[in-house]
Amino acid sequence: MHGITVLPVLAWLLTFTTFVEVKRVRVVGLAAAGYLTAAAALVAGTFLSALTSPVVLTVTAGGMAAMVVAAVVTVAGLVRRPVHAGIGAG
Repeated sequence: MHGITVLPVLAWLLTFTTFVEVKRVRVVGLAAAGYLTAAAALVAGTFLSALTSPVVLTVTAGGMAAMVVAAVVTVAGLVRRPVHAGIGAG
């Protein structure tokens, strides 16, 4: 259920980067796909009573890795924002 709150925050943070709209949508899509993959693997593992199955754990880890990549891309975009010279910039 955290995806309901995390994905909009990720999309909001991406508006503060210099990424074009297409890239921002792809980053949010990557995070959403990762979230869905991890959630589906956990639901299937629970349903099949196989949460510790190597397949379930690998698919869950893959989904989580996709979410981490999306977060890292977002943070990198925030850190690399150009600083605009304004009044008092020296």
